[in-house]
Amino acid sequence: MAQETGAVGWDVMMPEGAGLHLDWSILLATLVGFGILCYVLWRLVWWFAGKNTDAVGWRAKRYWWPTAMVACGWLLVGLDRAELPEAVRDSLMATLTILNLPALFVAAFLAQYLRWLPGWMLAVVASAIGWLVWHAIVRFLEWRIRERHPLSLHLGSGPAG
Repeated sequence: MAQETGAVGWDVMMPEGAGLHLDWSILLATLVGFGILCYVLWRLVWWFAGKNTDAVGWRAKRYWWPTAMVACGWLLVGLDRAELPEAVRDSLMATLTILNLPALFVAAFLAQYLRWLPGWMLAVVASAIGWLVWHAIVRFLEWRIRERHPLSLHLGSGPAG
């Protein structure tokens, strides 16, 4: 039976100090810190790729780097269930999340469209997506590094022959 008169109100009694208090200065500092962290991470990846692209084992790194990042993602899932001290677990999870950020963005975006998959299949698909994202990043870095240093035949600079 529906009420015909009056209004139904909802009064949430929250303890003093509870709730989310967002201060713009904290939010701005967090966003700036996150941006700086992403920039530093990108520069480190760029430095690592630039230093090692001409090395003998670089072709193998094209494959083990994405594989290591997928393993970090699985470690991240495992740490969520680990019985470690909270501070250790949280710091490890934050570090692994920051390291795997590019793949997590893409995998999280695509996972919302793949929710109908069973859990194990979604994990396999997310791992494949993460591997492909990191492989694409490595190939992009290779391309950019090669673009910076164009090939030269050095015609006319060698001994006359």
